[in-house]
Amino acid sequence: MRPQAAGPGATDARSGRAPPRASLRRGHPVAGRPRSAARSGAVACRATAVGPGRRDLLLGGGAVAAALAGGATSRSALAAEGALYDAERLQRRLEARVTRFRLDNGLTFVVAPRPDAPVVSCETYVTAGAWVEEDGRTGVAHLLEHLAFKGTPQLGSRDWARESAQLHAVDEVFYALREARREGRTTAAAALAAQLEQLQARPLPSRQSEHCLATATCRYYVSLPANRLELWFALEAQRFQAPVFRELYREKEVVAEERASRVDNSPVGRLFRDFAERSLANPYRRPVLGFREDLEAMGRAEVADFFARYYHPRNTVIAIAGAATPEQVRRLAERYFGGWGPVDAAAARAAGPTPEALALEPSARPNGANPASGGGGGDSSSSSSGGSGGSGGGGYSSSSGGGGGGGGRPLDYAATSRAGPLLLAGYYRPSLVAPSSRAPALEAACDVLAAGRTSRLQALAREGRLLGAGVTPGYPGDLHAGMALVTARPRPGDSPQRAASLVQGELDRLAASGPTPAELARVVKGARAQLLGALAADASLAGALAAYEATTGSWRGLLRELAEIEGLSPGDVRDAAAATFDPANSVTALIQGERNGGGGGDGNGRGGGSA
Repeated sequence: MRPQAAGPGATDARSGRAPPRASLRRGHPVAGRPRSAARSGAVACRATAVGPGRRDLLLGGGAVAAALAGGATSRSALAAEGALYDAERLQRRLEARVTRFRLDNGLTFVVAPRPDAPVVSCETYVTAGAWVEEDGRTGVAHLLEHLAFKGTPQLGSRDWARESAQLHAVDEVFYALREARREGRTTAAAALAAQLEQLQARPLPSRQSEHCLATATCRYYVSLPANRLELWFALEAQRFQAPVFRELYREKEVVAEERASRVDNSPVGRLFRDFAERSLANPYRRPVLGFREDLEAMGRAEVADFFARYYHPRNTVIAIAGAATPEQVRRLAERYFGGWGPVDAAAARAAGPTPEALALEPSARPNGANPASGGGGGDSSSSSSGGSGGSGGGGYSSSSGGGGGGGGRPLDYAATSRAGPLLLAGYYRPSLVAPSSRAPALEAACDVLAAGRTSRLQALAREGRLLGAGVTPGYPGDLHAGMALVTARPRPGDSPQRAASLVQGELDRLAASGPTPAELARVVKGARAQLLGALAADASLAGALAAYEATTGSWRGLLRELAEIEGLSPGDVRDAAAATFDPANSVTALIQGERNGGGGGDGNGRGGGSA
């Protein structure tokens, strides 16, 4: 969910798995209104979990150097200074400024001093999220972040002994209620539900400080005056070493409302939920917010178990940028985090795979997916389901078979939705972190297709042949095997099949001939210029260093990728496009529009429900 406003020094969390911020840079027509769409009349839907990832930060690499230089502050000055930095010069600047060290318990710190302003930004990156959740416990990572700022036995409590007993009593009633519902004892369940509500209504002997609710990720950040750095260390260390999950059952209600708003009652949310479940064979297919029955059955024991498994020093990176020296940070780290160990050393798991292990991951494509190359027609079966108990109306119908879509594309399924008409085409690709992924070339190919008004798909919208189109390489996330997702909205009167034909034509042309030198230069220059201002900030710098340290094994992964981007040729981009945008390597959803619909779904997206 979106972070709420907070007071000075309040900690927040932001995106890691599938960033929830709208992807504006690539003009994604359903993830957010592109700037060009605002001028061309393209119709956009509300935001979904598609947005910029680590490599969006990387493309502003010149700004990282400018930020470390500590001199230029205006956008024009940053652009001028950033343009002076090639990969080799940037490497020298970063190597001279950035310090990395690791405590004996495995906790890693990356420090980038910038003494020009008396502020500091801290980012804590935990490699855990929905990907590592177990079946039956989906949504626990997201719920845990709602509970991340509820205090500790020392912070937020006036009488911990009495509060602890009250929390335990609430848990006992919850688990008794869960068992009664499973056994069908409705009378006992009703009495226990009333008792649980009564217990939660009692005021806890606690002092709740202002906090922010986090998105479904594991990146926590804060910016504060430099003279409050030790206070942050003290608070963060207690929060990670002795958390108290206060108001757990109330926060479950908040997550349920969030799910209803973002998924169950949103045609776009239901559409992307169903698309992920149909088209992905790995944990990315599960909703970040969790399945409804999993969330309802979740108590304090399940949350505490997840925390013990994944929130430990070896699975955590902390990056600090601003007016702090490496010596100061090391002293504070030893004092406040030196004694931190996993709650249960035997159960603790390292969730972050190495880039080499990521390269061995199988494709996210389901084994039963139809790779047929299409043609004309073919037998198909169709089904529609309404059901009851879902949160949204609208009716959902789909058909699947061996038939082909526009331009001979393999057609995996068709559906009707109030979010239509719309084309969703996912092209399977390996982890974007794996050494063999050719990620920079694929990123550049996506930008050639959809970044800016002069990009190829946006040109189709400008010419009136599409209403809008976009491409993102990291759907639903870039760490593991997933998709490059292409979306397109046909113009009024046209069909998704027609949009599929137009889009595939542009993909084929890029795969055959590659970008022109001018297109490639525009992509790199435009992406860098757009992000220079953001990367000049301490918070963005800390975020980039933490992300690369956690996902590639070293913050220097940023340098390696920058060098790869600067060395890209049109042939590299052509080869990446040819390897990825193959119709036989895709799953396609042709979404027809729907004005009126009937019944709802089951609220979980498992085999039907409204779209």
